[in-house]
Amino acid sequence: MLVGYGILAGETVKVSSPGIVQISVFKEWDGNISGAVNTSTYLKSLGIPAVFHPVGYFLSETREEVRRQNMDALLYLAKHSTQPMIVHDETTPWSTPLVGQYEEAYEEALKKITEHCPVSIENASNTLDVTRFWHRFASSITLDIGHVQAAGIDSETFVEELDSDLCSKVEFIHVHRANGPHYNGVTDHWGLTPNCKELKALRKFLKRNSNVKIILEIINKDDVRESLALIEDVVREVNYAVNTGN
Repeated sequence: MLVGYGILAGETVKVSSPGIVQISVFKEWDGNISGAVNTSTYLKSLGIPAVFHPVGYFLSETREEVRRQNMDALLYLAKHSTQPMIVHDETTPWSTPLVGQYEEAYEEALKKITEHCPVSIENASNTLDVTRFWHRFASSITLDIGHVQAAGIDSETFVEELDSDLCSKVEFIHVHRANGPHYNGVTDHWGLTPNCKELKALRKFLKRNSNVKIILEIINKDDVRESLALIEDVVREVNYAVNTGN
């Protein structure tokens, strides 16, 4: 297991020797594709794996010019990727499951990206429907435990009941805490606490599949070190149980 955390494109890595770093690029914040690639190159020189996580570059986009812009950005990142690219599940513009031209557009975009790097699909847009979405599209899964809890689903039950086929496809886990709205209205991505549901769910999932990379995704960077330490405690506990047969 690798344990690391997420940063924004161009942001400085402040934790020494993380096991892995996720670089998020938000289109709505004007993106920073070149900054993401530069950060990835720097991390690679240090021997630290970097994962690109583009947000807002919708794979199901059907407007020709917007789709071209999205795909240009996604393919540029894909060509510079050394890890799978993490993308979101998606819905139609009216928040229903992808069908017709939207489903075809998403599938076509996946095929183009995977010519350059693998793709891992995260539950973000519609966690209530994500198991169907994963069965339909995913060869690799990013399980966001915080999004499960924020969607009103008990995250411990979710990871226990996730079917074995999907469980085996989980390659990345996003961990953060659902704890009500931040200043920007986001209701999750809080730092972890010792007995939070999300940590308990992580522990239960790792007992089913420990061959994963764990990424902390929180807004308050002052909480990164403490939250990483809590994750690492869980990892040590699970590793001990596996090694001793307990």
